Amino acid sequence: MWTDLELKTLKPKNKAYLLSEKTKERGAGRLAIEVKPDNSKHFYFLYYLEGKRKLILIDRYKDTPRTNGLSVKEARNKKDTYSAIYKENENVKEYLAEQEQQKSESKRLKKIQGSFVQLVESYVANMKAEGKRTWSNVDAELKRYVFIPFPELKEVKASDIKVTDIKNILARMINELGITTQANRVRSYLHTAFQHGLKQDNDPRNFLHTDVMFNLEFNPVSAIPRQKDFEYVGERHLTDDEVKLIWNHKVDDFGPVVGRLIKFLLAIGGQRPNEILNTPWSGYDFKQCVLSLSANVTKNKRPHLIPLNRLALEVLEELKPITGRCEFPFAGSKGNAFKTDKPMRSDSLNRALSRYCLSDNWETDRLVSRDIRRTVKTQMGKAGLSKAIRDRLQNHALTDVSSVHYDRYDYLKEKREAMDAWDSYLELLIHPKKNVVHISKRMKEV
Repeated sequence: MWTDLELKTLKPKNKAYLLSEKTKERGAGRLAIEVKPDNSKHFYFLYYLEGKRKLILIDRYKDTPRTNGLSVKEARNKKDTYSAIYKENENVKEYLAEQEQQKSESKRLKKIQGSFVQLVESYVANMKAEGKRTWSNVDAELKRYVFIPFPELKEVKASDIKVTDIKNILARMINELGITTQANRVRSYLHTAFQHGLKQDNDPRNFLHTDVMFNLEFNPVSAIPRQKDFEYVGERHLTDDEVKLIWNHKVDDFGPVVGRLIKFLLAIGGQRPNEILNTPWSGYDFKQCVLSLSANVTKNKRPHLIPLNRLALEVLEELKPITGRCEFPFAGSKGNAFKTDKPMRSDSLNRALSRYCLSDNWETDRLVSRDIRRTVKTQMGKAGLSKAIRDRLQNHALTDVSSVHYDRYDYLKEKREAMDAWDSYLELLIHPKKNVVHISKRMKEV
């Protein structure tokens, strides 16, 4: 085996020449040294592939203290590394190239690896791009319960977030703040955010051009159970007397617009408040007596046609002098005026209902906006309307293959008949002594 003295005494020639170290080990390659005419010397790993000699540069020979490179001992250690590779993979160059490519890709991924806050921002941005109406609420909740109380988590790489980090977030909400149902909501938002990151990382369409990768291997929220006892199925719905009481209450006690919104939601078949609030006057066809909810405001992202019955039209006629110049019938307020380009916030409805439930007029359980939808669904059943038509009137997502992929009929005729029946039934509830004329007859008279 070579010594430093032997290598130092090697003399240059007119042409570069190569020497290999003698060894008794077979099939392991050898350490070789090339001596150039300028007397510089370089170590190589010499091996054979399919009978052909191959060389891999190791480094320059360090023959003086000032020379960069490796000593013979250091070069032999490097040769031993290549020998181990050679025994497992005959094509050492190809193996090293693959390793270098993996290392380069690893560096690239590390450089663009997204933080926890970037993951959440990407998730919220995706919600917004898909037209999810709750994106701003999700954004606000995650800031409020995650990044404000735990600012140190912002810059942590998303892939470094542990199950313990998520547990700390939710434990604070439950144990310190006494938050129950909303803790489950935040858990759900975080779980979906990590699922979004996993899909984005593995989407072949995004892989080569994305600016951010999260390099996630698992979803840290999956291991944390949802607190089932924090959830409950809503049971609250208005009785006949409560429907009569809330309809006949002075609307201005709620507010001129929100009071009429409550009536309208009852009259229009218990539609989702947010969908009604975000539909402008242009969505109302008063000649055809139809309200058209566009796909970008509905929960299931499909357009929804709702016949306008007599009671609903009466509410809208009352609104015209109030918000007729605004873009939205149920316009948001600003001081004593109404915003011309923005609808009322959905939480304004719940606040108004809460205030009313605390008044002397209301003696039963508190009421929230979702209870109006449940009330109408229940009362329509009592009126004899089938579940199928009630589901269509309230635009529930129909998930059978026929509904999702093939049935494009708008069911307007059937819905109009159902809304006529509901109009008559609701009229009897709110004005039991009044002589009710069926809406279809009234429409013919008009």
